[in-house]
Amino acid sequence: AIMAVIEDRKKRRLMSQPLDFPSAGSVFRNTVNNFAGKLIEDIGYKGKNEGGAKVSEKHANFIINTGDATGKDIIKLIDEIKEKVKKEYGVFLGADPSQIKKMYGYQLVVIDAQYFSKKEIQALQKKGTKVYTYLNVGSLENFRKYDKDYEHLAIGDYKNWEEEKWVDVSSPDWQKWIKKLSKSFYKKGVDGFFIDNCDVYDYAKTKKTFRGLTKILKDIKKLGKGVMINGGDVYVTTYMDTYGSAKDIMTAVNQETVWSSINFETGTFGKQPKKVRNYFIKYLKCCKKDGMDVYLLEYTEDHKLIKQIKRFCKEKEYH
Repeated sequence: AIMAVIEDRKKRRLMSQPLDFPSAGSVFRNTVNNFAGKLIEDIGYKGKNEGGAKVSEKHANFIINTGDATGKDIIKLIDEIKEKVKKEYGVFLGADPSQIKKMYGYQLVVIDAQYFSKKEIQALQKKGTKVYTYLNVGSLENFRKYDKDYEHLAIGDYKNWEEEKWVDVSSPDWQKWIKKLSKSFYKKGVDGFFIDNCDVYDYAKTKKTFRGLTKILKDIKKLGKGVMINGGDVYVTTYMDTYGSAKDIMTAVNQETVWSSINFETGTFGKQPKKVRNYFIKYLKCCKKDGMDVYLLEYTEDHKLIKQIKRFCKEKEYH
């Protein structure tokens, strides 16, 4: 019986692996929700060669030596694959230019362009990475020097974030400042804007807040770049209910904690209650139907939950 199992495994290996050529075995580790070979096939690298090194046509996670491969050939092919197979999305708000190399493995990154030069942003783009900048339109942050000029526009404390206060988005001065700031990021060559704290409308649900926020977003959208709203579900839903579509203010939505949750008192992660999760799922469905790209940002170390989130995103074609 044992010999039969061994023979069966040998046959399966012969059928699925390129054992008739020298190789070092599997090159890349499988991801949580996909096989490395499948990812390499998806980028069209099955059969790709560099000198005497070649991606096996039988199993794309094997790089074989067709006869005269050098170490440089193999490394170059591996580096090409790494560049092509990138993670979809990463948010790096605490990062500085010294950490740029960490971002090379992403298709799209969110950074705070205030701390990056045009040249540094271009370096990322040359690696095939799209760069969105964080832009806080709805609150003041005490660590930003320029926000001190607008302290008189504060309208309330931001729960769980001691360094922030909600701001009066209906103020022409604030609107002008955000317009100026967004233009400065535009000149740095960013691909889009990651807009935070549209939830100010949930805090101060008035017509002037709605109109002020709308003006700010339309000014940013006129720059012709991507506009991803982080959260803002109450405002965005109201906008879609009022005008039928939100395409004139945004191109994408990012939603935090659809599946995971944060306990700010204990500083721990958990699972989102089903009722809350279903609310966000319905909201994201509406955004997708309106033509928005959908991104999820979750906070969890639970491997089972991570798999569940990835399956959900794959099924819904979310990022």
